[in-house]
Amino acid sequence: MTAGASASAVYVGSTLNLTVRGQDPDGNVRYFNLNEIAPHGGYYGPGNGPFNASAPPSNGFWDLGANSFDYTRTLAMNFPDAGTFTFQGAVSDSAGWYYSGNFDVKAANRPSATISADTASLTVDQSTTIRANFVSDSTHGDAIGGTNIDTPLGTAVGANISQPLGSRTYGFSPPSPDTYTFYARMYTTLSNGWQTYGTCSVTVSKATPTVAWSTPGAIVYGTGLSAAQLNATASVPGTFSYSPAINTLLGAGTHTLAVTFTPSNPTNYNAVTKNVTLTVNKAPLTITANNATKIYGAANSAFSANYTGLVNGDTSAVVSGVSLTTTATASSGAGTYPITVSGATAANYTIGYAAGTLT
Repeated sequence: MTAGASASAVYVGSTLNLTVRGQDPDGNVRYFNLNEIAPHGGYYGPGNGPFNASAPPSNGFWDLGANSFDYTRTLAMNFPDAGTFTFQGAVSDSAGWYYSGNFDVKAANRPSATISADTASLTVDQSTTIRANFVSDSTHGDAIGGTNIDTPLGTAVGANISQPLGSRTYGFSPPSPDTYTFYARMYTTLSNGWQTYGTCSVTVSKATPTVAWSTPGAIVYGTGLSAAQLNATASVPGTFSYSPAINTLLGAGTHTLAVTFTPSNPTNYNAVTKNVTLTVNKAPLTITANNATKIYGAANSAFSANYTGLVNGDTSAVVSGVSLTTTATASSGAGTYPITVSGATAANYTIGYAAGTLT
């Protein structure tokens, strides 16, 4: 009397073929059955199934209808629940029932895995951790043989023996903007090689570089823009374009300086614009009345002045409203009299005066 199964373990929901064979040299084999010893107890009788291992009938057997020397019966058994199922074959002849040894079939829950990213949306200059957890029903014969996280970068993260088989982590630093999909993969005792049990995706977008540009100190009219003012820096390599450009001469007042930063890697980084304010102070200008002479009794002639401090190619034409006066008249006695300057204005200059002498 022999009995057995085509496999010792299956996944829950699977159907397995169980075989009972009876032999008797006297040709007295007449009745067969398959007994479930545990966990439920019962007898699988006529028919080839499929039978439910979780609900065996309380009695039943195969009646051959006539004695036989050698008879084999195969039945399909479905395993809807996890557990260890113990079976035994039985055959009878005219002398009684004979039993095979017990055999077990383990029904294991199917393996599963979860996989997720700590951050599912990030920029190319950031990183995240991918975490995968794996579960198999080793109690019922489906032990984990290997696990990994497959990455779109061609890296299978599973060789790190410091990580347990039941969990994996992968530190992900994206090389460029894209959507990256990660796979939780595992093989077990009952699986047909490596299988994928879960996926997660990380969306990566361009990063915006940090552009630093401090407000520059004030300059004096006539000073061209230089690297002292146009000195922005960026967190990644690239080029700077300034407006106004270097060496530009600005009028006195408050001006907005602008910069456009273009990264060397435009695939990964956005361009950035930034503004600062620059104050241009007026330049100092001194207007000095030129000395003059006249004869007693003569009328005053037109006076002239000298301009000290003009810059940027400016001439006295940029100054308006200059008044040169003296207290002397045609009847003033011989002596010296001051020639004073007043009333001058200029957009880019702070004006000071120096008197001359009329003799």
